[in-house]
Amino acid sequence: MALNDLFEKIKRIDQLIRMEATGNPDQFAQKLGIAKSTLYSYINIMKQYDAPIKYNDERKTFVYTSNGILKIGFMNEEITEDELKNIKDGARSEKFLTFFISSMTSN
Repeated sequence: MALNDLFEKIKRIDQLIRMEATGNPDQFAQKLGIAKSTLYSYINIMKQYDAPIKYNDERKTFVYTSNGILKIGFMNEEITEDELKNIKDGARSEKFLTFFISSMTSN
């Protein structure tokens, strides 16, 4: 799968979750035109990047458990030498390599 296709699917998943319009897992996968196992693979990728996704049995939809935004793209921001080294060494940098920022509002 091309990287662009992956990003587009993840953006669509995010949109449907925000709208609370996913339906159950079978319905959600059908809306996306993918297998249920593939849906869970995408959700697991998002969770690896701290997306707080849960299925709400009462509402019959996937939801985010906290506020945030989906971010896929280049950030034009200065970084330190240590941060650059971590990125080059393959370490996951919360500041620069994240799909989801999970806490934009204070509790």
